[in-house]
Amino acid sequence: GMNVTNGQDMEARLRALEAALASLHIDHGTSATSPLKHIWELQSSSHIFFMQAGFALVEAGTCRSKNVISILMKNFIDFIVSAVLWYTLGFGLAFGNAVPTRGWIGTTHFLGSGLLHGTAVSDELSTFHLQSMFCATALTIVSGGIAERTDMRGYLLFSAFMSGVIFPVVVCWCWNPDGWLRNNGFQDLAGSAVVHLTGGCS
Repeated sequence: GMNVTNGQDMEARLRALEAALASLHIDHGTSATSPLKHIWELQSSSHIFFMQAGFALVEAGTCRSKNVISILMKNFIDFIVSAVLWYTLGFGLAFGNAVPTRGWIGTTHFLGSGLLHGTAVSDELSTFHLQSMFCATALTIVSGGIAERTDMRGYLLFSAFMSGVIFPVVVCWCWNPDGWLRNNGFQDLAGSAVVHLTGGCS
């Protein structure tokens, strides 16, 4: 068993550790936590980005050989269209100020406004990048579901509507701090509903 001296020593060490941890406590919004947040979001974004290659290979491997080039082009177009529309419209609808619309859609941050402040980068830039990868993923889920079933022009129109309107509105409802579903207790930490369910239902 443990003798009294070891038990007291352990308690003293535990109190010292608790005091050290308490002195390290930093409020969520301070700059000291921002680098870790940015590193985590950029690392996660890179994983999601490389998922696009995996989706392309899965879709190319499950379709007829005559449609492989079309499938690969659709995956490439997914990413380009979603990146452009997320920057111009989607991020604003998703993470802009949603108070005036009671949490239905964002009303600020269109065309990248609020992401750069002169030469300083805002805290939202890494979030913008991570969410743009989620937007591309939701769109690619649709691409896999309709592989070999649609032509390029129709898919291009749908991908623009999905990444510019459908996905951002759902993101606003669930992940915007003022989103109406979020304010009513809805939680979706990793995108199971926002990304995968939206992509699957679209």
